Amino acid sequence: QVVLRDLPYAQVVQAITQDAADFAVAALDTKQRGLQFQSLAEEKVMLVVPAGHPLAAHASVTLSMIAPYRIMFLDRYLSLRKHLTEEFAKQGLSFEHTTASTLPTLLGMIDAGNCVTFLPRTMVQRNAQSSRVLIEIKDLDATRHWGCILSRRAELSAAAQAFKDYLRKHFREQLAEPV
Repeated sequence: QVVLRDLPYAQVVQAITQDAADFAVAALDTKQRGLQFQSLAEEKVMLVVPAGHPLAAHASVTLSMIAPYRIMFLDRYLSLRKHLTEEFAKQGLSFEHTTASTLPTLLGMIDAGNCVTFLPRTMVQRNAQSSRVLIEIKDLDATRHWGCILSRRAELSAAAQAFKDYLRKHFREQLAEPV
């Protein structure tokens, strides 16, 4: 028997570290002591702007084109913010940003025209793609790494192992499908 639970990121990590779950499927933002990460797929991080935004007409942009706009992140995206801080600094650009606690709040701020953000493609496409535009960033290499997160001491049941094997075979193609 496989039981799926949809949890906020912090609770996912907690469930694994406390042995309350066999494994999780998530994007592990930073290395966590005692956890192992088995890659399933990678997904490019894109700039997300409201449909009427001045950058929306561009197929791709540079960091210097993004710099004048208000940038907001999900507060748990620490590694992405650190990476962007470094990339903006390399180009001598200021990197001012704010954060939101939840994806619905962040997407609402974008839809209201209050900010732009950086998110993996599927996070935006699954949530009102007609009101937002995804734009490639020419001078930024940022990727989200999806995978199975397990305790280093995990011993999976037959059902959990079978489900993990299924994910290894099919997760990448599901992620790549247009949503």
